[in-house]
Amino acid sequence: MTTDATGGQRVTLQDMQVVGVRRTFTHATRSDIPKMWGEVLPELFALTNNEPCETFGICVESHNEGAFDYLVCIPASRVDASRSHTLELLDMPSATYARFTHSGRVSELPPFIQWAWSAGVADLGWEIRHSGLGIEHYPANWSPEHGPTYILIPLM
Repeated sequence: MTTDATGGQRVTLQDMQVVGVRRTFTHATRSDIPKMWGEVLPELFALTNNEPCETFGICVESHNEGAFDYLVCIPASRVDASRSHTLELLDMPSATYARFTHSGRVSELPPFIQWAWSAGVADLGWEIRHSGLGIEHYPANWSPEHGPTYILIPLM
């Protein structure tokens, strides 16, 4: 179900499993996330026989001391389970999200994400569900120059 709204959409994602690599970051080290993508994607794409597929960056868990866990992952359905034993499996339950589309350069993504989490959701009058997963969705046709990148913020 999708409802159009100014600057974003309200969407419901269905249950899905993803597999990937999890690392812990702080606000001081979050600039290392692009480096993580460069290290992890070749391993994940090798499991799909280098066929293009959608990818996800998921803020899995926040820690009290300001750190958070981030997972670079792909749909588990794209991977032979016998080849993914070193990867983390995450169940993503069905949930409602605010979806914002970024169509610019990947280098412009961090301020866009910050805007979406603050003013983007607030301007629409929606309430963030802080216990949910924060998701970056990169479709199979994603380009670092033009995206699109979908920012999904969990809603109450």
